[in-house]
Amino acid sequence: MIAIPVSHLVQSRFDLDDAKVAAGKVGLLTTLLLKDRTDLDLASLRYDHATAMQAMADARIEGDWERLNRLKGVNLEAFFYGHKAHEIEFL
Repeated sequence: MIAIPVSHLVQSRFDLDDAKVAAGKVGLLTTLLLKDRTDLDLASLRYDHATAMQAMADARIEGDWERLNRLKGVNLEAFFYGHKAHEIEFL
């Protein structure tokens, strides 16, 4: 894994998996803002490993975003946020 050295901005190592999760969160928040979905409770959009394992078992992303399906096998948390953003964007 590629690790970025510790800096004054991040108090720990920030590796590629962390970057994928951060990008997923940013994508979800961006979608919420662009779609003006202030009605959704952010707590309900947080990743919980036990719940996500069941909820994401058969989940797939279709269309232009289907490239995100690759994350499902390597980083379920990043896939979870991408899937939630896709749901809000297109459903």
